[in-house]
Amino acid sequence: SKAMILARALVALAWLPLTLCAKGAPASEGIPAPFPNSRHVDVRGVALHVREWRQRDPATPAEAARCPVLLVHALAGSTYSFRHVAPALGNAGHRVLAVDLPGYGYSARRPFEGSAATALWSLLEAEAPAQAWCLVGHSMGARVVGQMVSDAPSRVAAVAYLSGSPVRERRRNPSMFRVQPMRGMVLAFAERRYLHAHGLSKALEDGLGRPPDAAELAAYLAPLQVPGTLPAILDGYARDMGPDRTDPARLSGVRSLVLWGGRDRWLKPVIGERLASSLPGAIWVQVDGAAHSPMETHPDEVVTPLLEFFATGAAGHALAGSLNQEAPEPSMP
Repeated sequence: SKAMILARALVALAWLPLTLCAKGAPASEGIPAPFPNSRHVDVRGVALHVREWRQRDPATPAEAARCPVLLVHALAGSTYSFRHVAPALGNAGHRVLAVDLPGYGYSARRPFEGSAATALWSLLEAEAPAQAWCLVGHSMGARVVGQMVSDAPSRVAAVAYLSGSPVRERRRNPSMFRVQPMRGMVLAFAERRYLHAHGLSKALEDGLGRPPDAAELAAYLAPLQVPGTLPAILDGYARDMGPDRTDPARLSGVRSLVLWGGRDRWLKPVIGERLASSLPGAIWVQVDGAAHSPMETHPDEVVTPLLEFFATGAAGHALAGSLNQEAPEPSMP
């Protein structure tokens, strides 16, 4: 029924208010990125907000011996979501990049011309030519890094899926978020329910499995003063719900870690268990006390298996040939 479709849409979009910038312009023209390690990179005509962490402790192994790491956030997340994990990985000897996808965080409010996976490979090629990367995707970000693996498995040293599957378990109709009156109803509901401290706090509590502290709430709420966030997120979500371009067969050849919160009510751990069992040799880790965002609430229990996983096998090796010899870029959805 239409009522059921609307209900499912609203549940799926519960995290929308957590995004941070206005639609239609580079984030640097809205709220300046507040982090000391922030920079904006032009990636295929989009001003992409990137944060970088490097090794600080000279006693740890040299960066050259560790794979560089890309972190990709969830629906309505941002680089802030990795505030605990990213510095720890960097201090352990990895070069770490975290990005705000277009429409999120402090990145521009217009999409890439092609897929996010293709654009992110352009970014990584510019940052570290001929280098294999370790990829980490949280929730929606797991779909993005899964497509990156599917598009170019030889470019990937290892991949970690955090509370998210690279392959969609069921299809949805994206037109419900593009046409009226559904679009207007969803936008009105989200604005009324979440664009204030009380509603945002409840949304964060559902994802974290605990109430957010004052610093977390302030960090997510302050950028909401910039208008146009919700339409941009709705557009991006509708775009992501198009045809699934990830080839499951191409995921199997890359070393995989699947890590899940045992108290995740949004994506049940059984989804992660099925994913891990479908990938030959995949490592399964369940963080029993965590909900949907274990890297925010249980960072030590996420960093430890990530470091052990990245240190095993061929992580950090350089690619033998040109990255441009990989599979052709996927077509537009």
